[in-house]
Amino acid sequence: KKEKQHDFAYSTRLYQDILNTFPKNTAARKGLKSVQNQTGFEGPFPQEPPEDQIQHITRLYNTGTLIAASEAGASLLRKFPESGLLHNLVGAIAMGLGAFAQAESSFERIRLIDPYSAENHYNLGHARSKQDKTKLAIKSFQLAILLKPEFSNAHNSLGIALKSAGQIEPALHSYRKALEIDPNFAEAFYNMGNLFKEHGNLEDAKRCFKSSLEMEPGLCEAHFNLGVIYKAQGSLDLAINSYLQAVEVNPMLHEGYNNLGLCLQDQGDSSAALKSFQAAIKLQPDYTDAIYNMGNVLKDMDDFASAVSCFQDLIKIDPNYNRAQHLLNALTGQTTQTPPQEYVESLFEEYAPHFEQDLIHNLHYTAPKRLVDALLHLSAQKNLGSVLDLGCGTGLIGNKVKRFASYIEGVDLSKSMVEQAERKNIYDRLIISDINAYLAKTSLDFDCIMAADVFIYLGDLSETFQLIKAGKKRPGKLAFSTEHLEAGSFKLERSGRYAHSKHYIISLCSQFGFELSHFSTIKLRKDKAAFLTGGLYILDF
Repeated sequence: KKEKQHDFAYSTRLYQDILNTFPKNTAARKGLKSVQNQTGFEGPFPQEPPEDQIQHITRLYNTGTLIAASEAGASLLRKFPESGLLHNLVGAIAMGLGAFAQAESSFERIRLIDPYSAENHYNLGHARSKQDKTKLAIKSFQLAILLKPEFSNAHNSLGIALKSAGQIEPALHSYRKALEIDPNFAEAFYNMGNLFKEHGNLEDAKRCFKSSLEMEPGLCEAHFNLGVIYKAQGSLDLAINSYLQAVEVNPMLHEGYNNLGLCLQDQGDSSAALKSFQAAIKLQPDYTDAIYNMGNVLKDMDDFASAVSCFQDLIKIDPNYNRAQHLLNALTGQTTQTPPQEYVESLFEEYAPHFEQDLIHNLHYTAPKRLVDALLHLSAQKNLGSVLDLGCGTGLIGNKVKRFASYIEGVDLSKSMVEQAERKNIYDRLIISDINAYLAKTSLDFDCIMAADVFIYLGDLSETFQLIKAGKKRPGKLAFSTEHLEAGSFKLERSGRYAHSKHYIISLCSQFGFELSHFSTIKLRKDKAAFLTGGLYILDF
């Protein structure tokens, strides 16, 4: 029947199977000869290995005895070099061993034997993907789909390869096609969620991850990614629940314990956070981010000696972990000129989702209002003109100054902070940049430059003052707050922030031609049980 349908590859295998068992079967010999005549192929037809030998190798593969399975497969291939079944098994074993080039070679051999096998093109695509041969992988998955249009796994894998190639819309189309074929395809929902998450579409990502978990409740990665999204949105209880489910499914997930610890720390549960970081480090002793986070929480618990030890251990593992070096300097009384940029950036990327809630409601922070009030007190027209908000964050200054300003421009190092400020529609322009880098390249045509709780993350302010002096296009005012230092110039505190003295600010005024028009001390914000003393300054330039 298969011969009459011109399926010569299949009919050949059937005839050969019969001859393997019954070598003298006349009908099979005639059938095989007929195929030879029709195809013009005069050589010996490929034979398949005995079933018991295939089963032996399969058992080795299924039990994870991959090296023995590979050796047995290679030995058998020497006897049956044209066996598609054996090449497929050897290719699968090679994939399990991470020998992706060898696997590709096996699947390529099958392609020559049977070019119409959708499953083989699919396997070949995976072997190529593992070697970052993305274009070839895409071609293989497309051929698999051409041969078998309802092949949902191939559509899903094509989506992954297209995403890797930066083809976002085609990747989405592939995931949706996979789900159209199989609406319960958990992995396709998960992959589509990943794509949405990576491109900032968090609501669609959440929907996809939740759908994947409806189909497959034990999908650890979906629980983990839901935790990431909930934390980014400031929903700490939901994030904690997601991370707990992730580590319940996979107790070896060190990243899950680390992220859980960060959420618990944000909720103020330092003791529980410490246990989570310790669990992460127990699973992976050189997990530098978890060691850093543990040092941070120990610092917050005033266990400074343990925090110092923690940061020292981390720096031994990674001498270039600058954030740890900064906090080690802070805890050992070594005042540096400036903090590492990555310290400030990571701090506020982490802090962004609950920044305003924490500052205003928990820490009773009033510096933006106090600065605006002081400026208005000095302004006869009660109009501040054009305003530059340095370190604008989520827009606390902008919110207070908008009624009194004709133009507001904000600049901040943190992308997440700027995104929140942008949603408020307060600023005429927002820029993501390091402050001094911005000042160095910008013409400062502003009536007022403001910086609330910003200089505490700069340390030495001489470069900032010099850049403002060099870039200003007209007279104006510089209004800012500091953490107040009674004596000396500036100091790196145990908190990792800098405090500045009035004497230091006056010396900068003298050096760069500013004039102090207002100074007062205020209750800046709460730090644990007590208020920090802040300095409120307005300078004329």
